[in-house]
Amino acid sequence: MPMTPKRRKKKFLKKIKHTFFYPLFFALVMGLRLILSIMPEKWVFFIMEHLAHIVFICARKERSKTLHNLRTAFHNEYSEAQIRRLAQQVFVNLGRNLAEICIWNRFTTEELKKRVAFNNLHYCYDLAEKKTYGIVIAAHCGNWELLPKALGAQNLSATLIARELRFKWLDRFFVRLRESPGYTVLYRANASRESMRQLKKRSNFLAILPDQDIKTIEGIFVDFFGKRAYTPTSPVKLALAANVPLVPIMFNRDDDNKFHHTVTVYPPIYLEGNKNDSDTIKKYTQMWSTIIESHIRKHPSQWVWMHNRWKTTPEKIVSEKGTAQ
Repeated sequence: MPMTPKRRKKKFLKKIKHTFFYPLFFALVMGLRLILSIMPEKWVFFIMEHLAHIVFICARKERSKTLHNLRTAFHNEYSEAQIRRLAQQVFVNLGRNLAEICIWNRFTTEELKKRVAFNNLHYCYDLAEKKTYGIVIAAHCGNWELLPKALGAQNLSATLIARELRFKWLDRFFVRLRESPGYTVLYRANASRESMRQLKKRSNFLAILPDQDIKTIEGIFVDFFGKRAYTPTSPVKLALAANVPLVPIMFNRDDDNKFHHTVTVYPPIYLEGNKNDSDTIKKYTQMWSTIIESHIRKHPSQWVWMHNRWKTTPEKIVSEKGTAQ
C-alpha cells in the first residue's frame, strides 16, 4: 500500500525529532543538570519545583491525562478543585525527583541512611539470611529511582528488571543511575530465562515495577481503584515457578519533609498453587495490586498519574487476541 503524503510527512517529522530534537534536548538537560549539581540542594529543589509548575501549565496533553486518571480513581472521594490541586502536586513531585537526580552523586551510603527511613526491613534481612530472597514488587511512587540505591545502602542486593528505553543515550544514563553497588539491570525483553536463573541461585532479590499497563506482555484484568486494569502476571508466575515469595516494597517522599523518604516493606506473600492455574494467578496478582493501590491512596500525589493505567480494555484484548481474562 503506497504511503500517503500525510503519512510521509509524519514519518519525516518523527525522524527529525528522533535524530536531532531529542538528542539536543537531552544535551540541554544534561547541561542544566551539571549546573544544578553544584548548587545548594534547596536551590535545586526550588528551581525544579517551579519548572514543574510551568510544565503543568504548558504540557496540555500530560495535564489532561493526569486529570482524567485522577478523576477515574477518586471521582467519589475528591472534589474537582481537590483533583486539580492533586494533579499539580503530581508534577511537583516529579520535579523533586528530577532535582534529586541532578544531585545524585551526593547520595553516599551515609547520606542515604540519614534521609531514607525503613519500616519492617527485617522481612528482607530474614529472607536474605535464609537464602530465600524473592521477588520485590515496587511501584512508580515517590522517587522510585532512589529505591535500589537506598536498599544497597542497607547491604541488600538485587537484579532490577527494567524496560530498555528507545533512545540509547537516555537508556545508558538511567542504567548508570540504577546500577548502584549490589544492583544490576536486566532488560525486560531478555528477562524471562535470566530472571529464573537469578531466582534459583538464591543470591539476591529480583525487583520488578509491575504497576503499569503494558499490553505487549502477558497479563490479566484485576481491580485497581474500582476499575479493571490490565496487569502483568509474570511476578506471580515467576514466584510460583521458583518457589519464592513476593515482597512488596513501597517508596514515598515524606509529607512533612520533602528531602526525606520512607520505605515500607510489607509482609512477604508466600504463594501456593500451580503457575498454570488461572485462579491462583489472579488471586495473587490481585493481592499485590491491592497493596500498591492502598499505598498510592496514602500518597496520591506521588504516583505517575499521567500514565494511563486503564488504557488496555477487555474489549481491546478480545478484538486483538480473541480472549480476555
